[in-house]
Amino acid sequence: RIVAQSVYFAMAGAALQRKLRFVVPSGNMGDAFAGFVAKQSGLLPHGAEFHCAVNENDALARLLNIGVMERQSAVATPSPAMDISVPSNFERLLYEGTGRDSAAVASLYERFAKTGKAELPKAALTAFQQFGFTASQVTNAQTLAEIEAVYKETGRLLCPHTAVGTFAAKHLQADDTAKEGTSASESAPATVILSTAHAAKFPETVSDVTGAEVPLPARCSDTLDRDEVYERLPASAQAVADTIRAGI
Repeated sequence: RIVAQSVYFAMAGAALQRKLRFVVPSGNMGDAFAGFVAKQSGLLPHGAEFHCAVNENDALARLLNIGVMERQSAVATPSPAMDISVPSNFERLLYEGTGRDSAAVASLYERFAKTGKAELPKAALTAFQQFGFTASQVTNAQTLAEIEAVYKETGRLLCPHTAVGTFAAKHLQADDTAKEGTSASESAPATVILSTAHAAKFPETVSDVTGAEVPLPARCSDTLDRDEVYERLPASAQAVADTIRAGI
């Protein structure tokens, strides 16, 4: 999956041919790590950055910003795919950040398993910054307000996860302008926001906020009218494997 997702980043890099900042709605960090893979593979321009936009479950932001892994209960948000208390792909980045020191990674996760809290090595935190990783948190209220604002301004319906990304991106760009003045647009990286789902996947949330009907994409418009196609198999792994091979 990470290899497949890295293609999005590589295509953006090839199309824009300039320094890029990817804003990735993130919980488990798989998509953002795919960008890192693309960068390490030479598929992105030098200096590409990755900003993880998280919801009220801010475990990833705490990891990247202050270097602390701490077990906390996840809370419900409008962007449920990001309701993560321990990002499952983070150990991949930590492995790279420790200079591929598997013993150090294993030791940290053992401490976390025993105590529910572990501080990252300072060298790893520095490495994340050098890799181009940053993070910020977006609240539930900000997410819903962003869906409404974008719809009023453009007529586009955003899924809640994408709205987390667009909200974070706007504030990053505002920060660029505040720091650099009118020259910000010339020196700041181009911002690419990864839209991680279609609004039709979360019709109730989007409709409640915008008052608009959320249609299915055209290619899926007749999905609910199609006949269901399935095959019953014996409850065995071998039967499943044989069926897959026969189809191939």
